[in-house]
Amino acid sequence: MKISVVVMLIGSLFAMPCLVLVRSVSCSSKSTGRVVSAKVSQEGMPDLLVKEISFEQSPAKIRVRILNQGNGSSSSCYLAVQSMAGNDPLLGTEQRVWTTQIPGLAAGKGYSNVLDVSPLKQVNGPWRAIVDRSNEVKESNENNNVLIYPTRNPGPLPPRRRPQALSPAIDSSNAP
Repeated sequence: MKISVVVMLIGSLFAMPCLVLVRSVSCSSKSTGRVVSAKVSQEGMPDLLVKEISFEQSPAKIRVRILNQGNGSSSSCYLAVQSMAGNDPLLGTEQRVWTTQIPGLAAGKGYSNVLDVSPLKQVNGPWRAIVDRSNEVKESNENNNVLIYPTRNPGPLPPRRRPQALSPAIDSSNAP
């Protein structure tokens, strides 16, 4: 994520336009040629992620857990849960996305919600959950807002071969 902001540093005899790039500031004065540098941290930014998707006892209820693992509070946003079952007319509905509002979360806090996806059932997955679905919350990491459950199974892995114990070689040419 890049942040570009132009600021003015006011010194005792000069003002310098500065370009702020993510974590550093570099400024120069045309009159003196002096360069000033400083660090800029991203502290105070939220980082929302879908921590878990789990199934409740009812076959049409799905629990989604959200976590703000950032250093700052988030504003409220929306969570979307989507069935990725495709357009199967036998499922009894064309609805494949359910949305619910998530309250603002303080740094380190989580939120859990159960969604009723009737007439679909848990088996009509896999399921994808997207927190901050409209991308309205400015976060330190915008790339971890989606979780798919269950994850796709790549299939069975081939059996691991155990190393065989070394045995003395038998030389039949010297046999009695």
